[in-house]
Amino acid sequence: MPASNPPTSVHPPHICIPNALAEVVEYKNACWQAARKCSTDALALTDAPVIIIFISTTHADNTPSNTKTHTALATKLSIPTFFWQAKVQNASGYFYARHHATPADPHYMTLTHFLIKYATGVDQESGLDKAYDWHKQSFLTLHNPRKQTTTLICVDVAPPLHTHILQLVQARPVPELTSHPFVIHGSILEHILTLYDNAIWDFRNFVRAQEQERPTIQHPHPDYIAMHELARHVMHSSEVSETALDVIDSMLEELERYQKKHHHHHHPQPPHTNHLDPASEIRRHRSLLKAIHLRSRALHERLRNEINLAFHISTQADSLVQQKIATLSRRDSNATRTISILGLVFLPGTFISAIFSMSFFNYQQPSNHSPASWAMSEKFWIYWVVAIPVTLITIGVWWYWQQQQQETPNHNNNNNVDESPASKKKNFSLPLRSHTVPIDPKETKTFPCY
Repeated sequence: MPASNPPTSVHPPHICIPNALAEVVEYKNACWQAARKCSTDALALTDAPVIIIFISTTHADNTPSNTKTHTALATKLSIPTFFWQAKVQNASGYFYARHHATPADPHYMTLTHFLIKYATGVDQESGLDKAYDWHKQSFLTLHNPRKQTTTLICVDVAPPLHTHILQLVQARPVPELTSHPFVIHGSILEHILTLYDNAIWDFRNFVRAQEQERPTIQHPHPDYIAMHELARHVMHSSEVSETALDVIDSMLEELERYQKKHHHHHHPQPPHTNHLDPASEIRRHRSLLKAIHLRSRALHERLRNEINLAFHISTQADSLVQQKIATLSRRDSNATRTISILGLVFLPGTFISAIFSMSFFNYQQPSNHSPASWAMSEKFWIYWVVAIPVTLITIGVWWYWQQQQQETPNHNNNNNVDESPASKKKNFSLPLRSHTVPIDPKETKTFPCY
């Protein structure tokens, strides 16, 4: 099942390089031996009852893997050749089993792959940008019922996690590990569940921080980009945890087929392993992983609730601002109305007084020799000849300016509506960034990364 966002930066598809180091831990001479390092060219399966091998596919800085290297590892460690394909490396999880029944070397092989997204804690002040990484881990088991040996090959397990796996496997009695091919899967799932649980709780801390720092009416400034970025990581966590559930279901189905097929082929078993039932432990791990997956889905719902709440708070804050603006506008309107009424009261009198104060009118005070007199100039018509055209011109200029202001927005809207379909497609297309995936020295493919 391909992941929605393959971790290309931390999971390059070229695998193992010649002479790369591998870590090997064996149980022999009735005790666990100290870890030893050897080159992949020197790897070989021994007759030790239990062997644990750690190899990496993420440190191929010198020479990329090739078909020859894959064939050599397939011969030495029984790793299927399809394991090196890019689509398999970038899958979010899968389970594969094969029974290699040959009289000389009968063995039962399983291949389990998990992908886990987790928060690194880097750059927490500015959100989760570049503050996440991926655990990509594959586990190949080889069980030889005739020799009573079990081999666990851990691929891409980070060195700090080696100790955890060793502790889980070494805590089991060796006769149990060698008596059934699915017993060791209990330790594998215990390790994987720990990683999933820690990853989900780390993202839960980020979601809880969003809940505790949610915006208020007084400070409505949510960081929508950071919230949606966190939602993307939580969705990825839900995806990979759901895929892990499918992997365990496939494991249980294969276990049931194995039990039915080998029910009548009894091999000598130690007395305390006759009633060994690995299915019950695997079901227990599945139940715990189901709870972890539901927690991840709940985190997504909680984060969606926070995004909706932030949106509604911002909308309510904007509504309050608009309400305040409307209140201030009403106050301004009342003041403007008062000024207009005062203008209506004083404007007629002011206009009349201005008319009669012009030089076209002459008023003589009474004196001893003549009575009071009031006269109007015969040139009073000049005022109307000048005032009326100027008034009409002013009104015309104002009307023309209003028409131009109304036509300009309509012209801009028409330009936006008349965009061609090609330009719309260009504006709304999602940018793709590509990364080059070296598959073979003579072949190079490019995959889009969203």
